[in-house]
Amino acid sequence: MERKKIFNFHVYLPENIEKIGQPVVLGDADELGAWGRPIVKLRQQNRTYWKSDPVSISIISSIQYKYAIHIPKSDPTSRRENFEFEGFNEIDAGDNRTLDVQRNDQFDIWKIRDDFSFIDYIYNSIEINNLRDKVLDYQHLLTLHSDLTIHASNPKFIIDRIDDNVTEKRLFLCILLGYYISKREGLSYELPDNFPSNLLLNALENYKQESLPLDAKDQMYTAILALIQHNAFQMKFEWLIIFSIATKVDPNYTFINHLKGLKYSNENLTKFIERCKIIKTYTENIKLESYVEIAKWSLQLCHNIDSLLKIWNDVLVHNNEIDCNFFECFIGQIRSHGDAVALECYFRSLSKDYRDRVSGIVRNQ
Repeated sequence: MERKKIFNFHVYLPENIEKIGQPVVLGDADELGAWGRPIVKLRQQNRTYWKSDPVSISIISSIQYKYAIHIPKSDPTSRRENFEFEGFNEIDAGDNRTLDVQRNDQFDIWKIRDDFSFIDYIYNSIEINNLRDKVLDYQHLLTLHSDLTIHASNPKFIIDRIDDNVTEKRLFLCILLGYYISKREGLSYELPDNFPSNLLLNALENYKQESLPLDAKDQMYTAILALIQHNAFQMKFEWLIIFSIATKVDPNYTFINHLKGLKYSNENLTKFIERCKIIKTYTENIKLESYVEIAKWSLQLCHNIDSLLKIWNDVLVHNNEIDCNFFECFIGQIRSHGDAVALECYFRSLSKDYRDRVSGIVRNQ
């Protein structure tokens, strides 16, 4: 049920701000101008303290608002109003205020906007041997100005600096990405299509967790997961580098769970299998349960007998214990994709031990 409530807006504004235009309150409620009409004007009480007249607002759902300066039109015939917003000069920049409906009086301070160059300063000062210290500087910045720091650590900031091929700088960008995603309060997040995940993934070659503070490892892993998903679902293969560092960053190989929906065309499956051959040396000594999950996942990517055989023969590691755990999956894939001729060729390529185990399937086809 709709209800109305009276609110007063109190805010400290920069001195002499009235020389720019009329300070106002704008928000998504109709009574606050629906972000476009300067209905609620602020009146100056002293040099920096401004206050609105009482405003009756319908409380239906969460209401967002910001303070702004209504700037006189240079063209009197224009219908568009000009506003200079506090903070980041947008209404959806992540720094909107939320109306406290439990209180009639809203007490605020104008959010200062700048380019938040602190992160740039830290980034530009990164060298080969000081990455850990610079991440600590960034974490300190988070404790001082959390919202501004996270907002400034956005994908655009990363994309704009990705061409610097210093590995430590790209690892720092990974950290920024991890913090940016982690602070989204459980909301799912997908990287933009044009995000150069390949460049950041390549920077992970020879990555050592000791190069980062202990409490930054979770954020790095968050970034790695996002990069893997983005790269894989873009039908690229730089993400396979995860196998070379997984024992350090994801010893249970849980990243596979984030690739369950991956499907390759025949052409891309051929590329995948070819590139997968290089990961064999990295997967020979991992835990049995993890390896079985990887093997089953890779087998389920296959469309036909040829791709199944290539995965089985060229990519997967074999011993009796391993094979016993995913052989049924292998056979299930053969049954679903094989015709009689293909199965016969496949059957002849097997060792005697495996011929005995699949002979029933071949006969049934």
